[in-house]
Amino acid sequence: MRAAIPPGVRVVRGPNWIWSNQDDGEGHVGTVCEIGRCGSTHSPENTVVVNWDSGHRTNYRVGYQNQYDLIIVDNAQVGVRHSNVVCDGCAKAGIAGIVFKCAQCTNYHLCAYCYGGNLHNLEHPFVRYTTPTSLGVRVPPRKGSQRIQLRGIFVGSKVVRGPDWEWNDQDGGEGKTGRVMEIRGWDNESCRSVANVSWVTGSTNVYRLGHKGNVDLKYIAATCGGQYYKDHMPVLGQPEEQQPIVAMVKPSFSVGDRVKVCLEVDALMKLQQGHGGWNPRMVEHLAKLGTVHRITEKGDIRVQYENCPNRWTFHPAALVKVVSFRVGDLVTIISDAQKVQQLQKGHGEWIDIMRYALGKLCKVVKVYSDGDLRIQQLDDGFEWTLNPKCVKLERSPLATAAERSNSMMDLSHRRTDHVMTPLSGLSGSSVADKLVREAAQGHLDFVKQYLDVNPSQVDVMSGGKACIQVASHQGFVELVNYLISKGANVNVVDKEGDSALHYAAFGNQPETMRVLLENGAAVNFLNSSHCSALHICAHKKTPHCVRELLQHNANVNIQDSYEPSQEDAPEIHKFFVSLAQTSVRSEDRLMYSVLIYLSRHGCRVELNNANASIFEWITDRNIRQLIFGQQTEDSAVTTTTTTSTSEAPTPLQRNMHALDINPVDEGFVVVGDAGEDAAATTLTLPPPPMQPKPSEATTTAAAASAAAAGLQPSPANKKLNSDATCSAASPQVAPRKKAPKPPVPTTGTTAVDSSASAAALPGIITGQLECIVCNEPLQLVSFEPCLHQIACEECSIRMKKCLRCGVAIERRLDANGRQIVSQQLSSTSSPSDQARLPSGDLLRYLENKVQEFEESHFCGICMERKRDVAFLCGHGACSHCAETLRTCHMCRKTILKKINLY
Repeated sequence: MRAAIPPGVRVVRGPNWIWSNQDDGEGHVGTVCEIGRCGSTHSPENTVVVNWDSGHRTNYRVGYQNQYDLIIVDNAQVGVRHSNVVCDGCAKAGIAGIVFKCAQCTNYHLCAYCYGGNLHNLEHPFVRYTTPTSLGVRVPPRKGSQRIQLRGIFVGSKVVRGPDWEWNDQDGGEGKTGRVMEIRGWDNESCRSVANVSWVTGSTNVYRLGHKGNVDLKYIAATCGGQYYKDHMPVLGQPEEQQPIVAMVKPSFSVGDRVKVCLEVDALMKLQQGHGGWNPRMVEHLAKLGTVHRITEKGDIRVQYENCPNRWTFHPAALVKVVSFRVGDLVTIISDAQKVQQLQKGHGEWIDIMRYALGKLCKVVKVYSDGDLRIQQLDDGFEWTLNPKCVKLERSPLATAAERSNSMMDLSHRRTDHVMTPLSGLSGSSVADKLVREAAQGHLDFVKQYLDVNPSQVDVMSGGKACIQVASHQGFVELVNYLISKGANVNVVDKEGDSALHYAAFGNQPETMRVLLENGAAVNFLNSSHCSALHICAHKKTPHCVRELLQHNANVNIQDSYEPSQEDAPEIHKFFVSLAQTSVRSEDRLMYSVLIYLSRHGCRVELNNANASIFEWITDRNIRQLIFGQQTEDSAVTTTTTTSTSEAPTPLQRNMHALDINPVDEGFVVVGDAGEDAAATTLTLPPPPMQPKPSEATTTAAAASAAAAGLQPSPANKKLNSDATCSAASPQVAPRKKAPKPPVPTTGTTAVDSSASAAALPGIITGQLECIVCNEPLQLVSFEPCLHQIACEECSIRMKKCLRCGVAIERRLDANGRQIVSQQLSSTSSPSDQARLPSGDLLRYLENKVQEFEESHFCGICMERKRDVAFLCGHGACSHCAETLRTCHMCRKTILKKINLY
C-alpha cells in the first residue's frame, strides 16, 4: 500500500519525466499543493498538482499507469524531523527532512544539503532515511553519480506575488517585487516552509512556501539552493519500506520492572529510529540495570537509571527483564506447594504452615548474601525465608498517590466495546480486565449480569485492582453496596497495600467511605508506605473525608512521611480543633480544658515537631498569664498530693476553660456564673494585673491537673514544677531533652519595665552564649513578645521572625533592657529623617523582591537570557534554548506551539 503523500513537499522532475520544460528546466523546484483523488477529472487518483517556483501549475503522475514524474528533494516542509540525530557536516541537532547515514562509518549522519555538498568520503555508500520510521534504503557511493544544481526560490531570489496570494497589497500592489531574505520554518510545525521577503516598498513579512501546500510567491529571477544526486533521492509515490506498525498488545513490561539493554550499540541505533531516537550518552548506561518508569502510547519503554537525571526511551525489543530483588519490593509467593517445597531445600526449608502463605502478596524486608529473601506477608505480618525462585516480583513501590490516581482516571475513561459484550468466550485474564474496567466506569448492570452467574469472582483483580477498589475510587456507592452484598472483601489490598478505603480517600469519596466503614473496613489499615486513609485525606486536604474517618474512631496519632502542616491544610486542622471543643462541652461538669481533654485522650500536646513545648508558641500575654497564673513574689510553694479533679476547679482549669479558641472580639468581657452555660460563653478576661493571686492550694491543684493531663511544665515556672507534678506525670509523655522555657512576659510597656521583669524572672539567659547565626560568643538579644534569646545584636537586626518559635518580632531588647534600633539610622539624623530612612530589614526585603522579579523573567534553562518564548502549557524559555526543545523542560508535555513574547 502506498504511503499517503502530504501536501507541501518540495520536488523536482523525476525518472519518467516527459513534459519538456514545464518546470523551467532540470533542477528547478516546485511544491506539491494538491493530491489527486478518485473520480476527479482535474487530478485523478495517483496524481498530484505541483506549483513550480516559476508560477506554472499542473498535475503529474505519482504511480498513475505505473509512471513516476517527480522525486523529493526536501520534506521538512511537512514536519519531518529526526529527533536526537545530529548532522556531522553542519552540526545541526534534530535534522529536518531527509537524512543520510554512512554505511561504513559508525554513527555518521548528513542532512540532504551537506550530502549534496559532497561532505565526507565520496566513495562511501550511504543509507537514506526519508522519515524517522523508514527502515532505510541503501544508495550507491556519490563518486561517479549525477549531481544537479537546485534552482528556484531560495535566499536572494527576486519574487512577486504568486498563485495562492491572499495578503492584499502588502507587497505594494500587483507587479511589485521583493527579495527573499531568509527561508525558515513556521513556529514548531514545519521547517523551511516560509520565506521572509523584503519588498521594494520597504515592508518585510513572511509568506508561505510549502506550508500546508500553499505557495504565495513566484520568482522573477531564480537563485541556487544547493545540489542533489538525482538517483539518490526518493521517488514521489513509489512505495518505500517502512518499519511495520504492529498491533497494540499487552506489554511484557510493567512499571517498576528492572531491565537491561540486550543489544550491541550498532543494532540498538538502528532499532531506535522512531522509538525515542539515539543519543551518544546512552552508551554510558547500556551495561547498567534500569527501572521501567513509564510505557508510552506507542509501546516504547522509558527507563530510569540510578544517578542519571535523564530518562531514556527504548524499543521494547532492545530490553530484557532482569529479576533481582531489593528491600521494599512487592512479591507474590507462587501457588504450587510441591514446587515451593522442593525449592526450599537448603533455603529456609519447608513447614506445613507455609501452605497458607501460598499466593499471598508480601514485601521483601531483607536480601541475604546468598540471594535468599526474608519476606513479610502484608495481610497478617508473618515472615518467611524463601528461595527467590519461590516468589514472583510484582513491582517496586515507586508509584505515588498522584500516579495511582491518574491510572485510575485512565482506567475509567478508556474506550471500550459495547457494554453488554458476553464474557463466556474470553480467557480468565480477559474476563478480569473487562469486569474491573466496567466497574471503574460504574456499569452496574454489566457487573450484576456477570456476578449473578459467577459470584465467586467478586474479588477478581486486573492490574492489581479489584472491582470494589476502582468503584470506591470513582464514588459509585450503589455498585459498592452491591459488591459488598455479594461478599466482596472490603479490606482487599492491591500491590501497594492499598485497601478499598485508601482508594476512596484517593478519590475524595466520603459517601463511599461511610459505606465501607459501616461494613467492616479497617479504619486504621496501613499500606506499604505506612499510610492510613486519614493520612491520605489530610494530604489531599479533604475535610469531609476526614470527618467520616474521625467519626469512626480513626487513630490521629499514627505517623507517616507526609506530616501535613497547618499551612498545608488549614480546614483539616480547624476541623480537629472544633471537634475537640465539642467533646469538651460534654464534660463541662468536670471543668476540663481543651488541652487537658486532648492530652487525656492520647494527644501529646506538650511536644511538637520542633522539640519545643506548646507554651513556647503562645505569644498572647493574656493567654500565657491564664495558663501559668500570676507571678508571685514568694517562689516557695507548698505541694499537696491529695488534690483530685473532682474537687473545686483550680485557677488553671478555670482559666483554660474560659479561653475561647475562636474569639470573636478581644474587647468583649462577659461576666456570668460558672455553671453549665459557662463553656458556651465567649470570654476575654481582664488584663493580668486585675487577676487575683492564686493561693498555694489552688496553685498546687493546677499543677496536679496539668500532670494528670499529661503536660510537662516548664522548669522556669516553679508554680508547676513540684514533687506532685513529677510523681503524677503521665506515662504517655516520652522524656525529651528541652531548652529552658521562657517566663511569662509582664504587661509593662516601657523598656525599663521589661528589663526589670526579665531580670526578676527565672529562666532568662543573662550571660554570654553563642549566637546561632554567626556562632560568636556575644551578648544575646531578647525578642518580644516570645522573649527568646538566640542571636546577637548584629544578626538579630535582620530577623523578622524568631527562628525558634516563628513568632513575628515586635521589639529587640539588649541585656540592659534598652530597645535596639537599626544601625543604619544615624544618631545625628532628625526624627523625621529617621522615619524616612529604610531599615535593614526593609532593604533586605526589597533586594529579595528585585531578585525574585529578575529570576521570574529569566530563562529557566540557561538563567542568562530573558524569557521571550511561551508554550501552550504555560511555561517558557528564551528563544535560544526553546529552538531545539520538543517537550517542555518543566512539565515534560509535548510542545505544540511556541509563542514569541514581546
